[in-house]
Amino acid sequence: MASTSMAARRLDAPPPALRRRRSGGGRRCGGSHPRRQPLPPPAAAEGLLPPLPRRARGPTGLGRAAVAGILSDAAWPPAFPYDAADWRRFDETPDGDFYARPRFVFHLDDAAVAAQAAYYARLTAARGADARLPDVLDVCSSWVSFLPAAYTAAAAAGGVAGGGPRVAGVGLNERELGANPQLTDHVVLDLNGGATVPRLPYPDATFDVAVCSVSVDYLTRPREVAAEVARVLRPGGLFACTFSNRSFGTKAVAAWSGGGDADHIYLVGAVLHYAGGGGLFDAPAAIDLSPPGGGDPLYAVQARRV
Repeated sequence: MASTSMAARRLDAPPPALRRRRSGGGRRCGGSHPRRQPLPPPAAAEGLLPPLPRRARGPTGLGRAAVAGILSDAAWPPAFPYDAADWRRFDETPDGDFYARPRFVFHLDDAAVAAQAAYYARLTAARGADARLPDVLDVCSSWVSFLPAAYTAAAAAGGVAGGGPRVAGVGLNERELGANPQLTDHVVLDLNGGATVPRLPYPDATFDVAVCSVSVDYLTRPREVAAEVARVLRPGGLFACTFSNRSFGTKAVAAWSGGGDADHIYLVGAVLHYAGGGGLFDAPAAIDLSPPGGGDPLYAVQARRV
């Protein structure tokens, strides 16, 4: 398991072996520096790993039109523009070991958390004549899902058994998942483990929306994961990945490590465009969700199941 001090050093100075550059820009470490935010019960904080130190914050220099144009103007090459070395990590120890101890922290500052919650509220607005809340899959889930309060109330009222929506969580830590008040069910599953990506334990066409919050930078086979997400989405269902510029650096993949926000947006768009060999999702779109004021940037890349 990588120590916290190793992770902190990695955030500021990725090992040279993982600093890869491609034409059109490099990639540097991004994702989510955690901020201290313990769960209300004092006992929940026992034995928890401390959050990583935060980096200095400031404007990213990207505007909403520029962010949208990264994918709307993309001329995708015939083949996926990344190779095996791009998915290496500085710490290749099992993820189950690294995440064995729970982290009850937010990975974004307050303004970015609010921006993500507002975005999720738009994605999950009630629909249909019966004003039904969409069924949601939370990929790389944790102790919070950032969904509207109606999902918390529905889960408390019995979830699916009580006539409410399903919110299924897939994550790596049982204590974190068990503390999430919006999940109706969850499973501990290492999406990076094994020779092939594990099959998600859900039938085809189960969910209306799938989300992945500040975690796509840790996936070593993201196209395969996206293909599994496509399988369990209903036709027209939406897959949305949100991310910032902070991460557990030793666990971020090399493709993320050497570039900036624009490179990360392109990478996630490519993952959705080429998932399953291509054709599973419609054209990916990028959205700048960054709050004003120079705090944590926040971006979303989303696409619909065809």
